[in-house]
Amino acid sequence: MNSYTKGVIACLAVGLLLFVGFGYSIYEAVLHANDNMHTPLHSRIDNGGISEKREATAEPGEPLALLIAGIDKTAGSGYGRSDALMVATVNAKAQSVKLVSIPRDTKVQIAGRSMADKLNHAHAYGGPDLMVQTVEELLHIPIDHYIAVDMDGFVDVINTLGGVSVVNEKSFSIDGYDFPKGTLSLNGEKALAYVRMRKEDPAGDAGRTSRQRDVMESAIAKGLQVGNLANIPAFLQSLSDAIETDLTLTEMLHYVSAYRPAAQSIKQLDVAYREETVDGLWFAVLPQEEVERIGNELRTHLTIN
Repeated sequence: MNSYTKGVIACLAVGLLLFVGFGYSIYEAVLHANDNMHTPLHSRIDNGGISEKREATAEPGEPLALLIAGIDKTAGSGYGRSDALMVATVNAKAQSVKLVSIPRDTKVQIAGRSMADKLNHAHAYGGPDLMVQTVEELLHIPIDHYIAVDMDGFVDVINTLGGVSVVNEKSFSIDGYDFPKGTLSLNGEKALAYVRMRKEDPAGDAGRTSRQRDVMESAIAKGLQVGNLANIPAFLQSLSDAIETDLTLTEMLHYVSAYRPAAQSIKQLDVAYREETVDGLWFAVLPQEEVERIGNELRTHLTIN
């Protein structure tokens, strides 16, 4: 065996060891991410017969309801308040998604509380279990799975991805940052400030929700374009610190495959509400007919009417 052949074999051997070592680091990162993110739902108190509409959570491919929440763990006590709440129903056969943003200050009756309260307090009082149950009772639909995003933790995700790009419709300043109109490149810290502006926005919570959606859509697109494999372990680590869900990574992959066709059509449902102040607290009050309208449209999309 000549020296050239030995050199080639040595290079291949070193390359194989590096590949195996790197592959193992990704494997470890996947296991760690799954352990960190996965938090099953536990208690489901009797919710007025809602669970009778579906005996078990949807199988991949069946109509599915997801609760997506942005969690602010720096506000309030306990688990942290939900800074944003969205319900997405997905129908693969109809190839469509319906998305409704529920105002965080919606006046609701939270299970176990004697008085009406703000919807965003449900997560603070009882974590994802109580948050899911409260939304189920409000809209009279079954929630199959939840995804909670810690907005502070999401800063690291965005920085790991190298930032996000958004189109800003309104010039404003907040937390020492200036956001002019037009296309903006944001790092994690700027992105967090960008999505939290509400008071200067004529659209209020609706405007903030739109910015949150834009940032998350950009982050997802950036994540799918990661070309440097060396970033995968760091990306999974930051992702696992920012997201809590009852789905495992395996289930997520199955769902992505099963529901990909539904992404062809996304319809956003607007929610009408009136303002009400009680003892100095501001509430968004959803008229009963509005709750029924939204609930009926979502149930039809889930084929459970």
